[in-house]
Amino acid sequence: MNKLVLGVMILLSVLLFANLANPRAIAILPATSETQRVVVVYKTPPLPTFSRDSIYERMEVLDNARDDLEKRVNRATNFELEQTFDNFPVMVITTDTAGVESLKSDPNVEGVFYDMPLEVFDTYRSPFTAIGGNLDARPSMPAYSDGADLYAGNDYEIVVIDTGILSSHAVFNGKIAAEACFSFDGSEVGIIWHSLCPSGKSFSTSVGSAEECTLAGCGHGTMTAGAAVMGLSNISNTYRTSGAAPQAKVIPIKVVTQVDTTISGADNPCGGSTSTCAVPYTSSILNALDHVVTLTKTHNQIAVVNLSMGFGAFASVESCKSDVSNGLYDLVKNAVSSLKKLGIATVVATGNNGSDSANRGKIAFPACVEGAIAVSATDPYDDKIASYAQNGALTTFLAPGGAFTNAYHYMWLPTSDGSFGGISGTSFAAPTVAGAYAVLRSKYPNATVDQLTNLLTATGKTVTDARSGYNSLQKPLIQVNKALAVPAPNMPTTDHIYVKNGTALKSFIDSLNYPFEYKVKNTTPDIDFASGRTPYAMAATMQSLANNPLLPTGASLQLTSYSVDGAVNRSYDIIVRGDLNQDAAINITDLVQLSRHMAGVNSLFGASLLASDTNKDGASNITDLVQISRHIAKVKEISE
Repeated sequence: MNKLVLGVMILLSVLLFANLANPRAIAILPATSETQRVVVVYKTPPLPTFSRDSIYERMEVLDNARDDLEKRVNRATNFELEQTFDNFPVMVITTDTAGVESLKSDPNVEGVFYDMPLEVFDTYRSPFTAIGGNLDARPSMPAYSDGADLYAGNDYEIVVIDTGILSSHAVFNGKIAAEACFSFDGSEVGIIWHSLCPSGKSFSTSVGSAEECTLAGCGHGTMTAGAAVMGLSNISNTYRTSGAAPQAKVIPIKVVTQVDTTISGADNPCGGSTSTCAVPYTSSILNALDHVVTLTKTHNQIAVVNLSMGFGAFASVESCKSDVSNGLYDLVKNAVSSLKKLGIATVVATGNNGSDSANRGKIAFPACVEGAIAVSATDPYDDKIASYAQNGALTTFLAPGGAFTNAYHYMWLPTSDGSFGGISGTSFAAPTVAGAYAVLRSKYPNATVDQLTNLLTATGKTVTDARSGYNSLQKPLIQVNKALAVPAPNMPTTDHIYVKNGTALKSFIDSLNYPFEYKVKNTTPDIDFASGRTPYAMAATMQSLANNPLLPTGASLQLTSYSVDGAVNRSYDIIVRGDLNQDAAINITDLVQLSRHMAGVNSLFGASLLASDTNKDGASNITDLVQISRHIAKVKEISE
């Protein structure tokens, strides 16, 4: 790379980062009577316990509570309702200072805060090292996959909340699973906002909604997504690189708004004297998190959300909550907790102001929120903490993020002009960890977020922060290849056993370790039919249940084998071959499901897809359709 070009890129990026550190970001409200955009958190009646099945029920409760507040808001002339949320008790309103005071005094309002701009965490623009495959110039660098691509994300989805993505870039070919955009129009003193969504909408999910923007401040999302999912690519004659989860897919959500401003100095959201740029705002990020919850109704492969932006510096959860306050901390905490209950990790970059002595031991918001996976950056060449990286007690993991030294220390990533460029920052350490969650999810599909976090922690390399003032802080640098190689205690890896009746399982059960646990899953609560039984008793119980027509619809039979110390060896879904909906009966419903699968109307997946392969030839096709038909007609039973 030409040294002059490299220098300009570095200078522009440093300016972008420095000037987006807006001191107004933590203020509750600016001291003005002019119209301003605020986020309102409202109180609700008790909500149903959070789960995929309760999402729509929760939406109804939220709708009723929101409608009540909206009626009072709409009667006031100084309020304009801008946005509402589906899954969280949030509204965005334009009002003046008097309106804010009115909202704050409303008994049904939990908190009110200014819709603050955040910053993106990139620093130096320079080359990028491998985070998935080996780097040719450094063949000793371990791969982040298992080396055979058995576990490399395998169609799991990574949500990247950022500036968008250059969808035409070759590294994203066939990888975009869905997309969305949250942006807005409006104005306040010295600022005019323009939506960057298609047709100027405030929300869009159409094709092209998350297309990378082209203003100052854009380009970040393309690189962030690349760090997570790009396949092995030849960057130059010297470098090859891949994302952490090269077989995963990405769901980009664009959350930036165009800012045209006459404000100068520290309060300029664009930084310095720049008058037009793209800026992420709190309301758009909250909208994106809300949308991810809704997406889980149709996308059951989402493994992780990546957020490489934020503001501030906080040493503890207490200071994070106290300084952010006014409902925002709790709102983000609840969003992170809700996603976690759905099996989705929320990975957040810690920030790039770590070289500032005032920020030693402190990380940015929302990385400081309880439950978030906070990621700081290392130099990928020597595993030292990067000079710019914010790192503290609240940091969860370290991952390669690049360091400003020379070409061996930088990170190569796809750029918004269709090529590759250099970058360093905690922004790119975070999606490395996000990719790691997708990789581990492909091996442990039933693991909880905490189990995956514990696995990465246990197999990580302890790195000491030797920088001045960091008090030899130690944190784990992720080693995904080691996490995949080590048997994980209490990690429920699920296999599938196909049976006509329980008797067919005898030889299999004889080979398992004791004790056993045999349950009907997906019932409330799960029904424990046999724990620690002998193989013969287990087989009899299975035979009875596998042929039980009264088994609840949607329930699944599951056998779990434990080792002597009580750790889970393996879990097995017990599925009658041909019983696609696992209702313990092979009937016309299964026939219809297989027909729809063959027609491409509603594809089967996982256990159902395997169960539909009635003749065990590795494909679900017309032969299986005939076999199920003959079974239903009692011409020839499907059996082992």
